[in-house]
Amino acid sequence: MGGEPSDAAVEETHRFLEAVAGRQAPSGHAWGSIWNLVAFLDLLDRWDRQTAKVRSPDASEGTATVPPEPGA
Repeated sequence: MGGEPSDAAVEETHRFLEAVAGRQAPSGHAWGSIWNLVAFLDLLDRWDRQTAKVRSPDASEGTATVPPEPGA
């Protein structure tokens, strides 16, 4: 996933969380929030890459391959 978040990013996230919550938040929450966001964005990226492969046109037929609907 990359390196450690910078001290500035953690501090800014900490201030944001406190502003949203309207109360003090432990500084560890900021660090955890950053990693949760990074993990979520990584998941979305992987999901997009997988669905792009499924959506890619079939060169022989010129149509997109679409997975079946769940329960179909």
